[in-house]
Amino acid sequence: MKRIFFLALSSMAFISCGKQGDDTANGPKAKITIINAALDAGAVTLVFDGQNVNETPIAFGQFSGSADNAYLAARPGVQLTQWQVGSTPPAEGKFFQWVPGAYYTLVQYDTAVQNIAPVLLVKDNITVNDTMAKGRFINCVAGIDSLSLWLVGPTDTVKVATKNAYIGISGSFLTEFSISWKPGARRMELIDKNGVVLYAEDIDIAEKTNYSFVAFGETGGIGEKAPVARKMAQLQ
Repeated sequence: MKRIFFLALSSMAFISCGKQGDDTANGPKAKITIINAALDAGAVTLVFDGQNVNETPIAFGQFSGSADNAYLAARPGVQLTQWQVGSTPPAEGKFFQWVPGAYYTLVQYDTAVQNIAPVLLVKDNITVNDTMAKGRFINCVAGIDSLSLWLVGPTDTVKVATKNAYIGISGSFLTEFSISWKPGARRMELIDKNGVVLYAEDIDIAEKTNYSFVAFGETGGIGEKAPVARKMAQLQ
């Protein structure tokens, strides 16, 4: 059986015709964040025209780039786009138009069956504030629990998300970093629908930075499947 690259898109479409030439190689790049939130999946690689976008395959619970910026620069234009999981050959791909200068977030989620799991892509709306940080929450914890993400500071608490559904149920996540707050030290708390703190971590927040807070794991999970939250910086 052929492995088909399944990609759900928000406000975008694949190119159905054959690949056309372009002259974007030396111009602005497409910026892509890759997140592997699929339980039981091997490490993932995004492939454009036979070339890996991420040099190191991304394991479950991890994301592309570095702690300073999760976006990877990639050649834009119409590319044969494929998704490779583990050491198996890339799944059959499709031609897709990656826009020069645009920002994307690509999330593999749910539970992998024979190393196949759904993938969701959005085109991010990146803006910055001169003095504040901005953020969004992506709930990739498989199950029926709705989760909240709070940032607790010395004088205030920022509710980045309140009882957000799992993306396997909602079928989407925010394209905008719509919540803003003052930079500095805070305690990040992942909270279930009954108000129980599932995970907490002390973090630092910088100004002029967009953050995604991604929840990994499954409802009631233990070990590597226990619900956790990760902070990702996504910069222009």
